[in-house]
Amino acid sequence: MKLSYLQLIELAVVSACKVAGMKLREIRLAREFFAKEFKTSHPFAKLELKTDGVDLATRDCHSNLMIGNRSGQLAWNEVIGRQFRDFEYDGELVSRWRVAGPDSPIIIDPGVRFGSPHVAGVPTYLIYDRVLHGESYRDLAEDYEIPVDQLQAAVCFESGHLSKAA
Repeated sequence: MKLSYLQLIELAVVSACKVAGMKLREIRLAREFFAKEFKTSHPFAKLELKTDGVDLATRDCHSNLMIGNRSGQLAWNEVIGRQFRDFEYDGELVSRWRVAGPDSPIIIDPGVRFGSPHVAGVPTYLIYDRVLHGESYRDLAEDYEIPVDQLQAAVCFESGHLSKAA
């Protein structure tokens, strides 16, 4: 089954909510409320979200935090402070996803390399393949003008060792 970019972002948000400690029922309630309130079929990809691990919130038209899984109840900004830092927004749409974490150089952007994970525009699979075939990080750093630590993060990501890449 193929997923669209917006569907992929929605799944990533659900995963981030679960990691933060939210229950799936609460995530569903928030998604349903936000979809109806903001008239969008992909609220998790189009709204800038915050969570404290219990509730999921976004800003309303007056910049108040409204809690989706509590039918739009307003929240104190200080209470719901953890923002989904893995996602970058252009206006109201998630435009880039830092798939390996907020401090990782690995980005998925549908406008770059057709949405393939990349580092500074170079697909991570290409970096990984070149390292697998014996090229040195120093040579790759010169070729792509990318720091060695970012190249290493790409290789860790492609090999499935995300904890080393973040």
